[in-house]
Amino acid sequence: MAKGLPPGYILDAAGLFRISLIDSKALFTTNEVVNEVASENERLIVNSYIKSFRLKVLEPDKKASGLALNITGTSPRLTEADISVIALALQLGEQYDITVITDDYELQNVLALHNIKCKGIKTTGIKKIIQWTYRCTGCGRYFKKPFEICPYCGSAVKRKPRKIKDKTG
Repeated sequence: MAKGLPPGYILDAAGLFRISLIDSKALFTTNEVVNEVASENERLIVNSYIKSFRLKVLEPDKKASGLALNITGTSPRLTEADISVIALALQLGEQYDITVITDDYELQNVLALHNIKCKGIKTTGIKKIIQWTYRCTGCGRYFKKPFEICPYCGSAVKRKPRKIKDKTG
């Protein structure tokens, strides 16, 4: 826990689906995440938490959104909602000891790479942190950012784990 900061939880869709299991006065999410809730029953539950002010729906500011886009550049599998969660965690990290509640392993990996606490609500969460790189299947060149096609030889580019470490250290 960050010294002197109250705990705060940012919920992605998995967190919203199990919001009744989270006991905190500081629950946050974004409109992008709320829009992922398709079930009528789940929408009613989420809306009741919003109306009762137990869940605050915030939009990250431009600075936090820019930082989030910068750090997620190598994770093409993240959605707009995932990126908004990262941005909100960056923005609120000065006011709260933030933990992101998500069962999305790709999102958990990016959060762990940037020292943002996260935990699963239905899953145990990631056990290893992976830094990804991209390698051309034709010429063998490595790239830090994802490409579908190698700009040098035109072959397919595949995502490969570059560095793997245990989540605890």
